[in-house]
Amino acid sequence: DWKKIPGKYESLKPGIWLNATVIIDYLNIMKQQMKIMVIDSLMLPVMESKGYFAASRFGK
Repeated sequence: DWKKIPGKYESLKPGIWLNATVIIDYLNIMKQQMKIMVIDSLMLPVMESKGYFAASRFGK
């Protein structure tokens, strides 16, 4: 849930490009909240569809 992301992320809105640091921070927060060890590739298209970032640019 994007609303659970604290502080500096509150101003982020779907549809903008996020830099790698923000993406990694977001993924780390998601791992903590969802109690999972690994975020697999199936989640990237889901996040992309929500407009958080483009999976095609992830990791480049």
